[in-house]
Amino acid sequence: MANNSTLRVSSKNCFGGLRIKDRIQVPAGADAVRAKRRPESFSRKGMIRIVAYLHPDFRDSIRLVQTQTGENLRETVTHALNTLFIEYNVPVVERVTCTHD
Repeated sequence: MANNSTLRVSSKNCFGGLRIKDRIQVPAGADAVRAKRRPESFSRKGMIRIVAYLHPDFRDSIRLVQTQTGENLRETVTHALNTLFIEYNVPVVERVTCTHD
């Protein structure tokens, strides 16, 4: 195996002594384009995303609960999590209503 100085020399020979970052030409205004982000949705303001990969049967059961309760997915998951929190005696999160300020 080559020592670090040999690796450095060979990488300079391969890439013309320039780092990859130096060799890439970035078009003018690219930073401004990268800085633009999609505006945050009103319904997501002040919220966080929690993701879980579950067996498809969980989705089917959630949909069945939704048809019985008339709740949307957020309300159904909030209800389920709060039930879990009560079982383990941890603070329950109040139901949060999204307002369009």
